[in-house]
Amino acid sequence: MADALVGATITRTLEKAIALATDQVGMVIGFKNDLERFKDSAAMILAFLADAEEKKPMQRAVQLWLKRLERVSFDADNVLDELNYHNLCRRVEIRDQFMGKVRFFFLSKPVSFRWRMARKIKDINLKLKMINEEAISFGLVSQMGNDATASEISAISGGLITREKDSIVGQNIVGRANDASNIVEILLGSSAKVVSVIPITGMGGLGKTTLAQLVFNDQQVDKHFDKKIWICVSENFEVTRLFKLILESLTSRKVEVANRDVIVQEIRKEFQTKDILLYLMMCGTKYPPCGMNFSSHWSESAQPMEIVPSGEKPEELRVIRKKLTNKCGGLPLAASVIGGLLRIKRKEEWLSAVEKGIMSLTGDENSVLQILKLSFDNLPSLAIKKCFVYCSIFGKDCDIEREQIIQLWMAEGFLESNLNNQTVMEEIGHKYFSILLLSSLIQEVRKEEIICGRMHDHVHDLAESFWRSKCIDLENGIADNSSEVRHLVLDSIEGKTSKISKDMSRSLRTLFLGSSISSDMLSKFKYLHVLNLSRARIELVPTSTGKLIHLRYLDLSYSRIKTLPECILRLYNLQTLRMYSCPALKDLPEGMSSLINLRHLCYYNDAKFLMPKHMGLLTCLQTLKFFNVGEEKGRHIEELGCLENLRGGLEIRNLELVNGKEGAQQANLFGKVNLHELHFKWGKTRDSDSDDENVLEGLQPHPNLQVLVIENYIGDHFPSWFMNLSASFKLTRLCLTDCRRCTEIPALGQLPLLQDLKLLALQTVRSIGLSFYGISDHSTLGSYSTASQGPRNLFPVLKNLYLGNMRNLIEWMEPTAKPVGFEQFEVFPILETLTISNCTQLTTAPSHFPSLEKLIVKNSYQFLPVQNILSKVTGLLTLSITGMDDLTCVSNLLVHNNKNLQSLRLQTCPNLKCVRGCGTSLRELDIKDCENLRELPEDLYEFQFLQTLSIDGCPSLEAFPFPSELVQLTSFQRLMMFPNVQQRLTSLQNVRICHCDRLKDLPGEMLESCKSLRVLTVYDCPSLRELSIGPLSDSVEFDWLELASSSLRELALFGGPHLDYLPEQLQDLTGLTELSLHDFGIEALPDWFGNLESLEQLIVSGCEKLRYIPSMAVMRRLTKLRSLSINGWPLLEEGCSAQSVFNFQWSGISHIPDLSNNFWYYQFHELPNFL
Repeated sequence: MADALVGATITRTLEKAIALATDQVGMVIGFKNDLERFKDSAAMILAFLADAEEKKPMQRAVQLWLKRLERVSFDADNVLDELNYHNLCRRVEIRDQFMGKVRFFFLSKPVSFRWRMARKIKDINLKLKMINEEAISFGLVSQMGNDATASEISAISGGLITREKDSIVGQNIVGRANDASNIVEILLGSSAKVVSVIPITGMGGLGKTTLAQLVFNDQQVDKHFDKKIWICVSENFEVTRLFKLILESLTSRKVEVANRDVIVQEIRKEFQTKDILLYLMMCGTKYPPCGMNFSSHWSESAQPMEIVPSGEKPEELRVIRKKLTNKCGGLPLAASVIGGLLRIKRKEEWLSAVEKGIMSLTGDENSVLQILKLSFDNLPSLAIKKCFVYCSIFGKDCDIEREQIIQLWMAEGFLESNLNNQTVMEEIGHKYFSILLLSSLIQEVRKEEIICGRMHDHVHDLAESFWRSKCIDLENGIADNSSEVRHLVLDSIEGKTSKISKDMSRSLRTLFLGSSISSDMLSKFKYLHVLNLSRARIELVPTSTGKLIHLRYLDLSYSRIKTLPECILRLYNLQTLRMYSCPALKDLPEGMSSLINLRHLCYYNDAKFLMPKHMGLLTCLQTLKFFNVGEEKGRHIEELGCLENLRGGLEIRNLELVNGKEGAQQANLFGKVNLHELHFKWGKTRDSDSDDENVLEGLQPHPNLQVLVIENYIGDHFPSWFMNLSASFKLTRLCLTDCRRCTEIPALGQLPLLQDLKLLALQTVRSIGLSFYGISDHSTLGSYSTASQGPRNLFPVLKNLYLGNMRNLIEWMEPTAKPVGFEQFEVFPILETLTISNCTQLTTAPSHFPSLEKLIVKNSYQFLPVQNILSKVTGLLTLSITGMDDLTCVSNLLVHNNKNLQSLRLQTCPNLKCVRGCGTSLRELDIKDCENLRELPEDLYEFQFLQTLSIDGCPSLEAFPFPSELVQLTSFQRLMMFPNVQQRLTSLQNVRICHCDRLKDLPGEMLESCKSLRVLTVYDCPSLRELSIGPLSDSVEFDWLELASSSLRELALFGGPHLDYLPEQLQDLTGLTELSLHDFGIEALPDWFGNLESLEQLIVSGCEKLRYIPSMAVMRRLTKLRSLSINGWPLLEEGCSAQSVFNFQWSGISHIPDLSNNFWYYQFHELPNFL
């Protein structure tokens, strides 16, 4: 399989070389005839290739012939590319001379260059002549290949247009609902046992990762765990690296420390205060056939093969599907890939594909590998196969960003279009990516707005197998095929330079490097097309980068670079320059316009950034994230006018520097049909409007625009094109921010694709009236007659609406009811989320929101608008009200129609006195800073779905009933007594009781009923008689510990110097895994500590009188102890030397069964006598 793409590589390389030779014939002096001979020889060889591919498996001589041809074609490509680079240099030189610019370097002497090029081309011609003669002697026949045509590829990829709108997580996943539900139930602690590990094992392709994704993204799991971590490691992973990944995920910051003990200590601190779900995915590990049962529900798992609508499915295809089900061996991956294979085939090709390949499958565990190979073989072109194989340059379980992989394909030369095909390379790349998704060889995932692909482990193995001869493992010596190596991926080059032979350095086209590199190192790799230094620990870009004249792709993202050296400006072939997240990089070289082939400048900075001059000369540019208008010539907005190929998104800043409508029109935004997202931004601190209205008039975009953001615009009115947006506009998202002088909002209701609308800080708007919906006061029967067509939908697909900081907004009107015979309207038919924030004077709002699921109201003092909005809503799931003075009671009158309300949040409502009748479906009740709240629903204990109850800053609330299914109870204040427990709290896992100044009693029956209690924290409750923490009273009693459930896992006790003992009841908590003792006056840890057989972590802090540690015999009984931390031990027993402490650690701990290998860290802090 490794040689399958050799012919394709040779073909593409020779075609490119012929094209380059054709371009250069008219521009060279002294060796035109040599170039013509090269074209003829290369064309003859191309005709032999198809026959050579057919005979290659049978003839060893033909195989060797192909290898020699590959090397020669590679050399030819390099030589002709160098010749092309020379001509690019001349173009830049001539252009700069015309503009009066001074060059910073000079080319080699023309005569010597021509002589050198002529010699190289003559040498290649001799080799090609020999290869042609050998082809004839082998009996090879001239013929053409049978690759798919461009139109066929377009037809195939067109079938994926709708699919790209879905994420892999959002796809329909069948046959796993019960399995996922069972795991979720275990995680949520329906039993008294604490779950430490849930294994999901089995062979690849069974759907283990899919099942884990279902559980990981479950809403109940989201609410139950404070943090969720998903980590993938290889079979031979490094433990310290794994711990680093876990800590980085927990803290969202880079871990620089290398000491494992310190890392583990930090992880422990995080785990002490949070409930954490860790999904650890082991790639490439073989497990015994145990764990979850994956053999069931196969008939449902085969759904991906449903690729023909049932109404069109002929009987013969039904029979085929039934046979295919048996051939997949119960593997979802196999079913998905077969479905993808048939999806990219025309119906008339089904029978052929099935009979030749699929029906020969064995139906056992090897089926998945056979199916993957068959799917690869049936990809429509060799170019797509090469692109698929290249994806394996990224590691397993890596997300492959679509735009990045297309840029890489382009740099490697995989996307060259035919001479008669005007399609740009990026469009070809999108089609190829779509076909790979359609074939299910790559699965689509989304990261916010970014579309990515991911390969299953087996698929990755398949792709990797095709280019093993093109890769090398420098960790295990030097390969014999070093001259054939094209791609090298290294975490670090340190200590490996001696293993890189001269042949290898000359043959490399791709280098991914994750570490620092010397300034001259890159000069060894003179033929690189791709250099990826993303996340490399570099502050300076090596100066030798400027010598990489063939370079097409340079990635410096996530590095520490501060400047780009001038040598970068010599990279005339550079197509992609990526510099995402380089915070130290504050400017770009002035001569960026020299990069005449640059297509993608992936860099983002703030409004103070000074753009390089004459960016308009980069006429190939397609990706430009932002443009800061400047005052100097060469930085005006007119530079954008020359960039006709811009695509994607563009943010234009400092628009106050643009000179009126005429100046803005020079950007020619209306002519940029592929710009789908625009952000117009003026300076924030201005006194005058700087002719904003005329400037915005001149910035009229093309109707293809999908996203529009207008920020800090202070014109009195919006321009005519914006006020009259027609249904032809494709806007899906619109945001107006700080347009503080505009008094009227444009007509937006007629936009057919608008999904998200955000109106923020429109300070002068007092009313949202009929014009907002696109309704005219003169709407008559006309073409929208109810009798003929039914009501007209306004905002037909709007899902999210945000109104914020509109402090003068008084009324929000709904469409006025029309007399009989006038136009009828259906408004907001699918609006799901409505947010109203800081609209302090709003007094009224519409009442027609038939699909509303989430309502958030912040700092809008009047209650009437909320009442209007909810008056007809029946499907509300989330209601959040903050800062509403007018709200006195939440009752059935407010939410009576919404029986499925799941989340209710009330914050800073000073006059709120009661909460009643919220519906028994409530899962979360969060009330904060409602100082007059005195009453919760009397039937709260009947809320069987309520899992989280949080009351904070409600000093008037003294008692309330408990719901029986509560999982988390947090933050109570001014509570005098806990309510009578009507039912056993069997689901309660986490209790946090803080700042309850008047709480005197913690009912024993409550703790006794908590069979699933895992975490109990009681803090700052000075009146508590039976338990007082922070500080404890002299008369404290610990009888409550006898009533605590044996499932209790974590306990923290804060004592005082007057307490010279520990409660003996602690020894009965045999399920305790973590125990923290702080500020007690004890002199010794008692021997009954040995009864805590489940203890994994023990922290003793601030016990200044402590003199004795537990005996060795006691410690031997703590077989699960992983961590012991003692902080502040000034009275270390006299004679207890440092040596005796270490003797305790190693002599005592090492004898505990199964402990010495798992003991993570043992710490002694602030011990003055420990010398």
